[in-house]
Amino acid sequence: MSQINGREAEPTPRFLSVGRILGRWGVRGEARVQLLTDFPERLQGRRHIYIDEQPREIESCFPHKGGLVVKVVGVDTPEQADALRGKLLEIPLAEAAPLPPDHFYPYQIIGLEVWTEQERYLGRVTDILFTPANDVYVIEHEGRELLIPAIKDVIRQIDLPTQRITIHTLPGLLPEESPGS
Repeated sequence: MSQINGREAEPTPRFLSVGRILGRWGVRGEARVQLLTDFPERLQGRRHIYIDEQPREIESCFPHKGGLVVKVVGVDTPEQADALRGKLLEIPLAEAAPLPPDHFYPYQIIGLEVWTEQERYLGRVTDILFTPANDVYVIEHEGRELLIPAIKDVIRQIDLPTQRITIHTLPGLLPEESPGS
């Protein structure tokens, strides 16, 4: 592990999660998959995927109701597909699609320090909530969670080399700045 600002940086993952198996579909071992990627078209042409970091061959894959239906070689019954429920479909990080400028993979954001423009340390990003409107960064702040919307009005800079996010605090964003507090 490398050091950043005197702290150990999180290790770079070997794999990126691109889907989560929801359960069986059909009677031949196919599985319904929730997409966890902005590039689902890249999954449909794949012949290999990883489950629990183990390589698996894809027999077929097609879009279905906002997700995918995937048939993995060797998974031939509905019960075998159900046994994979909750497992993540992964690709090697080296095969991840390049992102446009100012876009980041979740693994790059989780663990970053969050600071205000006034140089006040708020905490570290511990999770990301993916909502229809925008992503929300979950910050561990003074023993509780602080939710920071990942929007341009708030996020001023994400600096990966220094492992730091700088935010603009809109009125009411921080608990102590809420009206009536």
